[in-house]
Amino acid sequence: MGAYVLTDQALEKQAERFVWLFVDVDDPANAGFLEQYPIKALPALLVIDGKDERVLLTWSGGATVAQLERLFEDGTKTYRGEVDDPVAAALARADGLHGQGAYADAAAGYEQVLHLCSPDWPGRSRVVESLVTALEAAGDGEACARVALREAHSLPPGPSYANTVALGLYCALSAPDGEVWPGEVIPSLEDLLEKSLSLDSVLADERSSHYYLLTEARESAGDPEGARAYAGAWAAFLEAEAARAPTPEARSAFDSHLLTACIRLGDPARAIPALERSERDLPGDYNPSARLAAAYLELERYDEALEAVNRALAKVYGPRKLRVYLTRAKILEKMGRQEEAMATLEEAVSFAETLPASQRSESAAALLRSELERMAGGPSQP
Repeated sequence: MGAYVLTDQALEKQAERFVWLFVDVDDPANAGFLEQYPIKALPALLVIDGKDERVLLTWSGGATVAQLERLFEDGTKTYRGEVDDPVAAALARADGLHGQGAYADAAAGYEQVLHLCSPDWPGRSRVVESLVTALEAAGDGEACARVALREAHSLPPGPSYANTVALGLYCALSAPDGEVWPGEVIPSLEDLLEKSLSLDSVLADERSSHYYLLTEARESAGDPEGARAYAGAWAAFLEAEAARAPTPEARSAFDSHLLTACIRLGDPARAIPALERSERDLPGDYNPSARLAAAYLELERYDEALEAVNRALAKVYGPRKLRVYLTRAKILEKMGRQEEAMATLEEAVSFAETLPASQRSESAAALLRSELERMAGGPSQP
């Protein structure tokens, strides 16, 4: 999104109304901002009132220029108090609750907006997306999936339709084992999402995520051939998009998904040329090196994997460093260097404890400790 949407000249006119702030969520210098404004998922957009620092509107996930312009209009109306009709007032309340992290209440508010607005109201698609997003954030996966299925047929073919269906399918696939309801919605959501792959109006990185979800859905259904077919189409799609990318940054945006698609195909080597190119073109970015390490690990080329992960560790900072530490430990374990692997995990656990609270992931730290316990053959000592 940063490489394709936010650089669009059509957004320049928004500079008259907004002060733009890009926040690196991994930089310890931004811990205070994240404490005040917790970010649940990336990418995220917050429209903040500069006078009282109140969140007027929040948005998770990608957005096209047209979608951003709609969000900016809604945020501006709330800021100016231009909410004198029932629909606008209800939407402003729901957006405010969403910005405060009151996701269940926000979802109820968005449902009220849908009840009040007409079927052809211009902002309806945005409200549906916000509703499904709020339900997912509230942890109500079943409602997220069922509302997505309910509303998909009312949305015109385009980004909101595709993103709503995708989030609904994600919620269904994330349901705990043993739940019955996912089987009632997944086939229909799969079909709807598959149809969205041909929509040129959907951002390329969003379509890539949709290929991923469809691959996951086939895997969960016990259909490895279907999953492999989607993975192959996914890899080909990403390679074509990368070939058209205008800058190295834009091209590298597809690297992570390309590696995942190639691993699903059983051919991680296919991604290596793209990753090597990104590492050359973006020498200050840790991501290409970390992804190369993961690819080499899959290929059992452990010496090259260790060299790559060490290059990544020299560049990475903040909470993402924990994942790189974990990759390094896995590589060392595969090389039979158990003590070094455990020392890497111990260093990672110590580093995790130094992170500011707003950037600390308890689940990531727990995974590191679990891996350390496994390697040690029992509970690790504090």
